[in-house]
Amino acid sequence: MSIAKSLQRYWDARGLYAEARIWIDRARDALKDEAGEPISTSGASAEAWRFFTAHEAHYAARSGNTSKANRHLEDIKTSLAAESDIDARNAELANNSLAKGGIFLSQGKLSDAEKSYREALALALVDIDSSPGVAAAVFHQLGRVAQERGDLAEAMDRYSSALEIFDRINFPQEKAHALHQIAIISHLNADVEKATRLYSEALSIYADVGDRSATAKVYHQQAMLKADQRELAEAEELLRRSLVIKEGIGDPYSIAITYAELGSLASQRETYAAARGWYEKQLEISQRIENEPMIASALSALGRVAEQLGDTARAYDYTYRSVVLTESVGGQLVDAGEIYRVARSLQALGRSEDAEEWLIRASEAYEEGGDWAGQSASLLRLGVLKYEIGDTYRSTQCFDESVVILRNNNSDIGRLSATYGQIATTLASDGKTIDALARLIHFFSSFDLFPPTGAESQTSGTRVKIVVEVGRAILIL
Repeated sequence: MSIAKSLQRYWDARGLYAEARIWIDRARDALKDEAGEPISTSGASAEAWRFFTAHEAHYAARSGNTSKANRHLEDIKTSLAAESDIDARNAELANNSLAKGGIFLSQGKLSDAEKSYREALALALVDIDSSPGVAAAVFHQLGRVAQERGDLAEAMDRYSSALEIFDRINFPQEKAHALHQIAIISHLNADVEKATRLYSEALSIYADVGDRSATAKVYHQQAMLKADQRELAEAEELLRRSLVIKEGIGDPYSIAITYAELGSLASQRETYAAARGWYEKQLEISQRIENEPMIASALSALGRVAEQLGDTARAYDYTYRSVVLTESVGGQLVDAGEIYRVARSLQALGRSEDAEEWLIRASEAYEEGGDWAGQSASLLRLGVLKYEIGDTYRSTQCFDESVVILRNNNSDIGRLSATYGQIATTLASDGKTIDALARLIHFFSSFDLFPPTGAESQTSGTRVKIVVEVGRAILIL
């Protein structure tokens, strides 16, 4: 088993995933009987079968086949029921729960992921002296859950706990993983200096242990740091370095991720034709490895680019396919913005009834997600749509609901004035200039231009903002 574990670490470090899977399949076949069942339910052969099956589950999850991964993990759990060595069973169950948490995390099921990780931690802590690495790995993954929730302080605490253990037990590769994540948190906290230093430390360790795959990931994150600083040329160079390593390794999943980021970088530069090329590459490779969440992501990105290029029909096709595919993948939530973009494309294509249905869906999705600005925008667009087809009563309702949502959430002047301006423009385009002016007067009079408290500069600034925004809206009448 020690040889197998060493080989597994070697394959993972160098990104030799295809080679690893070939040998894992051979090893698992050798440990099965003619009926395809493990030749033993306990002892060394059973332990070996569970080890290889666990890694097969890992690769299945990595390629997006979570149902296959879950089946493997359940098979391992069943096998462990016959294991007489309680300490060994607890250690393997901890790893099993750790893997299960990873699948939930990949599906965005953060509560389920945290539950699995805490189960793993409880098992690891029974005898932490014999399996400190498992406990550290759990702390690391709990950090990822906190990070996904936006709790950066909790994430930093968890990653730091993992780092301390990995450093103490001399696990350099895992230590570098923790440094890498702490660097990401530092980046999110706008501590550029610390993030830069920690990325360099992680790179140095990965170079020492020969972990090319992790090196590529650090280059990728360094690119994100440069992109946030608007150093786009440097960001692209780092992404291309990452891509060269990944293409050398031949890991299609991580290659597709870099294609997506290169597409995003091109979009930031407003070179949309180049962005489309990168996203098409992402889509091709994602379809080849049958990774449905990544296919949906590529379709979504292509929809946004098509919209920027003025290709409404393709924008609708790509975005609609992305939504449908995301809905078909178990446990995946559809982003409200995606639903809104489908509605917007349908409206531009003149499919008013379909657009209305999708705008209602978007409004409900935004409300469910607590995004009041998105909900207001959906209702505003629905109001315009209803007005265009002659339903002035429902149109007025939507306009009023849109404004009330903004006011109830203390929206800024710019957003309010833009909303009133759109309402006024819609009314004026139909010859209802008086109604349009009434809307603007209501907006104008709802603000106290001379509030009794606050600095004079702030009062003056507010007054100017309102006059400018209302003036802009009146001009379009």
